[in-house]
Amino acid sequence: MAQHKTDMERKRITAIAREYAEKGYDVNVSPNRDELPDFLQNYRPDIIATSYNENVVVEVKSGRNLVKSPYLPKLAKAIEENEGWRFEMVITNPRGKKEPIDDDIDVLTREDIIKRLEEIKHLLEIGQIEAAILLGWSAIEGTLRLMAMRERIKIKRRTASYLAKKMYNLGLITPDEYNILNEALELRNAVIHGYKTEKADSAVVEDMLTIIRELLGSI
Repeated sequence: MAQHKTDMERKRITAIAREYAEKGYDVNVSPNRDELPDFLQNYRPDIIATSYNENVVVEVKSGRNLVKSPYLPKLAKAIEENEGWRFEMVITNPRGKKEPIDDDIDVLTREDIIKRLEEIKHLLEIGQIEAAILLGWSAIEGTLRLMAMRERIKIKRRTASYLAKKMYNLGLITPDEYNILNEALELRNAVIHGYKTEKADSAVVEDMLTIIRELLGSI
């Protein structure tokens, strides 16, 4: 994708390109428009790796950039519609990034969150579970922040765990919902910090979607 890449993203792209080359693929990093097939003309993938058996389009994004991007579901759908092509998304996490502390930061609106739910559903449909977890958690946090604004609750810390526990302690989410959110948060943290996520499956994301819809109904 044609956008600024972090140092960690660039290093990961280089490493993945090397891995595919060692497996015998023809690898093209940041291909030009004239090197792309017709169905990818509107996109700028990080890597295209081709072999006799398959063609792979790779995107590398940090967790922070991932949740801001409507580009990925569209790219994934374009690839899914073409036989012999496969989409691979690799998520990396930038180090040393602190959460914003300014009080005037814009939060997701209800409409933003509803749109994000559709993007999450599509990620599930194409098997991108880890990406769906990250986008799902961003929608969870956005929903909880909207609830806090509605109830005029002062949020002293911006960490994900604090936000969920605060809403639970105030009785705004149920014990079952809190347990599901803790499980989802554990998976979200594993994904963005580069750990394996054997427990990640679509059921967790579906539970997240259910909670978001129920909470949005009260806003």
